[in-house]
Amino acid sequence: MNKSFSFTHITIQYGLLSGLFLVLTTLILYLSGLDKNNFSSLALYAVLLGSITWSITDSKNKNQGNITFSEGFKTGFYTSLTATIAQTLYFFIHISFIDKSFITTITKNKIKEMQLKGLGEAEIKKALEFTEFMTQAPVFAALEGFNLLLSSVIFSLIAAGVFKSKEV
Repeated sequence: MNKSFSFTHITIQYGLLSGLFLVLTTLILYLSGLDKNNFSSLALYAVLLGSITWSITDSKNKNQGNITFSEGFKTGFYTSLTATIAQTLYFFIHISFIDKSFITTITKNKIKEMQLKGLGEAEIKKALEFTEFMTQAPVFAALEGFNLLLSSVIFSLIAAGVFKSKEV
């Protein structure tokens, strides 16, 4: 294994590119009207998984085909951490200034879901009290970032296991 090889450059490079791809994906979904359904989350996860895979395989290739599980995990995690920070900052700006109706639409959809489940007005009102706190732009963006980061840990663990060198 090449001890002088540094993964820092790759994680920053791919993290910033991944963040850009996440932001562009969010914008495309917004412009196409698909940003307020479950597909938008799947699209972001696909970009994140692709970015993690891309950074780990490039790290492995630049290290003469060798990468340990630990190095693979760190590369994937730090790549996605950088991307998640960029996406979270953009998402906060997006729901605060670009698409101010985002949270309102999400809240209305949740009310419809609760009504379809047969919840009464009192139960819906009580649920909305909690929802008001959770749907404030900073809280909502932070939760989105946490969700992406948690997913990236899982994706990084899987990708590191898949791409680790057999004999390191």
